[in-house]
Amino acid sequence: MSFKSTDKITAFVDNKCYKCERSYSSPSHLINHMANIHHIHLKPRPQSNEERPASEKYDFTYQRLATYERVLFECPSCWFYTYPNLQKLAKHVQNFHLNLIPENEEMLEEDTSLNKTVDEQDILKMWDEISNSLKKFLSAK
Repeated sequence: MSFKSTDKITAFVDNKCYKCERSYSSPSHLINHMANIHHIHLKPRPQSNEERPASEKYDFTYQRLATYERVLFECPSCWFYTYPNLQKLAKHVQNFHLNLIPENEEMLEEDTSLNKTVDEQDILKMWDEISNSLKKFLSAK
């Protein structure tokens, strides 16, 4: 039987995608989502069958409906977690997990322009170009 320390913060550990902010029930589901939706291939934790190491600061919970004081975002590839935002998780994944290329897999050339973030000005510019092209097309008929 375990007792929660009154000195610790109860924290919900969330498996949240730093790209689209969807939450998943486990690190493996998040890894599958990252690969299938965002084409970001992460390896699972080597020690995935073990529990998260104890913390002096937090009492961890994985139950969404539990009462908790803080939400921590966890890395699906290691025991790293962060608070309060997903940008730190994104930076961690980029620095520690995306630069590792599996030795037995060939890297395919890909269009990196798809990986760039599009800001509002770019979207408005594209919309204007599409709108103008459509107007020209319709007026030519």
